[in-house]
Amino acid sequence: MQEEQIRVMQLINEIGFIVVDEAHAAGQLSETPVSLTLLSNDPLQLMFGFKVNSSCRDTSSLLNIMAEISGDQAKLSVVDGFAWLNLYDLNGATTEAIIYLLQQIVTSIESSNLRLDPGCLKCGSMEQNQIVCTQGRPSRVCAKCISTTIKKTQKLQLEANRGNLSTTFTLPGVCAFVASLWVIFWMGLDFFLSFYRVNQNRIEIDHYTTMFILCVTGVVGYCFGMCIGATLQKSRLLSKAPITMGILLVLIACLGGEIAYIALNFLGNIGVFEIKLAAQMLGVFLMQYSALHLLFKLVLVAFAGGACIIWTSSKEIVEVKF
Repeated sequence: MQEEQIRVMQLINEIGFIVVDEAHAAGQLSETPVSLTLLSNDPLQLMFGFKVNSSCRDTSSLLNIMAEISGDQAKLSVVDGFAWLNLYDLNGATTEAIIYLLQQIVTSIESSNLRLDPGCLKCGSMEQNQIVCTQGRPSRVCAKCISTTIKKTQKLQLEANRGNLSTTFTLPGVCAFVASLWVIFWMGLDFFLSFYRVNQNRIEIDHYTTMFILCVTGVVGYCFGMCIGATLQKSRLLSKAPITMGILLVLIACLGGEIAYIALNFLGNIGVFEIKLAAQMLGVFLMQYSALHLLFKLVLVAFAGGACIIWTSSKEIVEVKF
């Protein structure tokens, strides 16, 4: 693998490219912006991107270059203003052969209507132009356009991650929804244990029980936390201590669900559905739970809180497009 990395660096130096990151390099061959993307080290696979005139529809002369090359070795396609050359399994190919193929493609581009206009590809300026590469897509842009594009992208990203008031008003409903899911989950679990006549006090906490608890509570808790976190991330409350707010909302939803669960138990046992009484008896019920039952609930809350933090902290990334 180290030998292949050395080969790639030698190729980059030979064609005069600049390393963008560990997987990309970019430069200009003749007058055409070109990028290099490392797809795989073993076997060595590379992809080259050539910026071309997107208004030109006649690509036959360019694609004819690959007529004598097997599709298992290389593939050339033109999509949305870029020509993409995929080279598969280059272990037997020399640097000279790769450079020769690149030169053929560039010559074909620049001798056809696929060639680009000189200067900045956004404004046409002939001054302070440089090659840029975003996600393997090369371009040639002047310093002023780079600055303008970055500022516009930053503004779009700020707007994309800015909370809105309408989403803030949906938070109580989302918490109520999570509380109802809490009730459904625990009522369903009670039904399962009752149907199979499982005594909770006789369940031994061992490696298998622990793994089962972690798997079930992990999935269910993640769904609970995701509902609240994703909503909170889009709300105005995000700027007000988002992590603390997320944990607080998870606790409110889970406690609300537990109170409703107790009230439903009252309904089933004595025929009375009383939320206020259930809230007053919450501590008593928690004290009566078995160690396994209580552990189950606490771990679920912990997973829900963790998932909420993850979703609340996530940011929508707006890609820079030159």
